[in-house]
Amino acid sequence: MNIHNFFDNPDDALIDRITEEYPILDTDEKERLYAMSKEKYNSDIKNNKNNGTEVSGVERYHKPVWHKVVSAVAAAVVVVGGVGGGVLLLGKGGGTDPMTDIEATEPAEEEVTEAAVEETEPEIEQAEYDYTAIAQQLFDDYLEVERIICWGDVSYDENDSITFYTYASDDAEWSEKYGGERTFYKVTDERFSSCQEIYEMMKTISSSECMPEENYQDAHWIDNEATMLSWLGGDVSMFEVGGDVDLDDADAEWMNAAYDVNNGVFVEYNGELYVKPRYCEALEFTSDAVVEEIGENSFTASRYVKEPFIPNAKYGSKKILQIILENDEWKIDSIETGVQVEYFTAIGIQCYLEDKPEYYDIDIDCGDITAYLEVTEYDEEKQTCSAHAVLRDVNGEEAIEMTAEVIVNASNSNVAVKSAEITRLNEYDGTLKRPSVLWAEQQGTLEN
Repeated sequence: MNIHNFFDNPDDALIDRITEEYPILDTDEKERLYAMSKEKYNSDIKNNKNNGTEVSGVERYHKPVWHKVVSAVAAAVVVVGGVGGGVLLLGKGGGTDPMTDIEATEPAEEEVTEAAVEETEPEIEQAEYDYTAIAQQLFDDYLEVERIICWGDVSYDENDSITFYTYASDDAEWSEKYGGERTFYKVTDERFSSCQEIYEMMKTISSSECMPEENYQDAHWIDNEATMLSWLGGDVSMFEVGGDVDLDDADAEWMNAAYDVNNGVFVEYNGELYVKPRYCEALEFTSDAVVEEIGENSFTASRYVKEPFIPNAKYGSKKILQIILENDEWKIDSIETGVQVEYFTAIGIQCYLEDKPEYYDIDIDCGDITAYLEVTEYDEEKQTCSAHAVLRDVNGEEAIEMTAEVIVNASNSNVAVKSAEITRLNEYDGTLKRPSVLWAEQQGTLEN
């Protein structure tokens, strides 16, 4: 609308509409206050013309004029609307600048603005973690540690070795079965120069609760069952290279060192680290890590690993890590072994065949079954396996072909063949029997 017309042509309806919220004023008072605002407006316009600023259209307003025009209109509205306050725009004869007077309301606006800022201020979020990636990495680290400590998976010099011959002077049978030549090779892996350094690597992925001991000789493996001395043998410098080592010697220090020679994967000799490498090609994961439960600064995860004693395993054993946040680092706090898919399946088949006379000739040693066993499908939720195997008799001949559904679980307390189909591959007259059957017949303990 034209701003001149706003003041030049007011009618009673317009004035009443502006002032209808304040019925305490009579008509004369309304007219007087309205006239004061109009006079203020005309004065501003006149001054602007004298200053060379022409007001002819909104699009040509210069910033100072724009402010004064708006101030004048605002004054008209606020004067009428603020009569209840009595003095909002009427300081010192009514000559107060309308915009200056309006500033009296700004503190309230600032409070509202501050409140709005406080309400919209973003909350500090808790750190979010990729638990699957953390678990995956710790599983990889754990497997590397196991390959090194348990299986001697380090670089070594094949041309630099030390050899000992172990036996037990009081047990010839034991000596024949478990004694003999023990050869160690000088470790060239730059990461390690002692058994303690290997243990220190293990501590970097383990919590202080899991690995509290400072020295490897006092420590246990992550599962807290076997001592580290089962693999990290220690100093055997007391023995002569190429000489015999008697495990039945009465001296305690000698006994410990002799045990290290016979069983250790790593030993130290004259300040050098040596390793007895073992086969570990099959030690690998068969699945990705799965996060099972998340707690406060901790979580559990599982992953299946193929272990060396069942190299043809499709699934392997389930490893379960308890992982905690310690000093801003995720560490392994414990490890458990869950269901061992192929191994438990073999036990179920072994138990199924053991007492059936038509299969007395079948070699049901668990190791022999797993050598020829294939688990074709494993349902973790139902804890069942579908398996296939061609098993041998005690003479090594293929004797039966078997498909079975086997129940397995982590505790190995309920392992059994649920159903089976067996086809005989050779004729059996009942005369060929495995040694355990013959022994049971001799003892009269065989159940028919």
